[in-house]
Amino acid sequence: CASACWRLTPHPNISGFEFSNKFIPGLASGGDYFDIFEHEDRFKFGILLSSASGFGMSSLLLSILLKLTGQMEARKGLPPHQLLENIVRELEITADAKDQASLFYGVVDKKNYDFSYSIAGNIQALHYSYANSKLIQLEGHAPIIVKGYQGQLTTQTLNLNSQDRLIICSDGLLSAPNAQGEFFGGERLYRAILRAPKSGVHALRNEILFRHNEFLENTGAPRDVTVIVAEVKDKVIKLAK
Repeated sequence: CASACWRLTPHPNISGFEFSNKFIPGLASGGDYFDIFEHEDRFKFGILLSSASGFGMSSLLLSILLKLTGQMEARKGLPPHQLLENIVRELEITADAKDQASLFYGVVDKKNYDFSYSIAGNIQALHYSYANSKLIQLEGHAPIIVKGYQGQLTTQTLNLNSQDRLIICSDGLLSAPNAQGEFFGGERLYRAILRAPKSGVHALRNEILFRHNEFLENTGAPRDVTVIVAEVKDKVIKLAK
């Protein structure tokens, strides 16, 4: 992967949820990485998305660090903000002064359908409530991660209901400029989500990317673009005796 490092294997089959994701490599720079994985506690699974900007090997190295941390530490059930704090400490060893990173890590507990998450930087994370047709941006963003990071990372929690959706997008989607120098931005993303078909995570993902491509007039984005959509299909989970 010359410009970026992304997930190469399918995400696990997680009962009660449906996923759709798409990675599009940037024309000028890359650095996105994502993963969806089960914890040691099989009632929990994690969603990890990183978006790194830097020069040459630094972006690739950042993606590798995130991948290793996600596979080794997240499965132990660390609260999301603690996992991101561990990643920040790892990056202090190798990050260049010009490197930046945006991170999102969330954990779903299927015993009560609580979704706990932590965000740093410019990743866009949204919750669509099916019951009242409301789309809200997830709260608790910490600043973008740089060398000598002093941001305060926190864990936020919300409860998911049947047919609720989570939409998580890397910074490359929102920051892509068109020929007139306008950015795609959050408002256009909101409109794409609300006008998408109400059934089917793939249809929603495709609507977002269609509107993004239309905005760019088929010229492509300079940075990596990653879109992840997750939907609650069934909240009935049979607990083992």
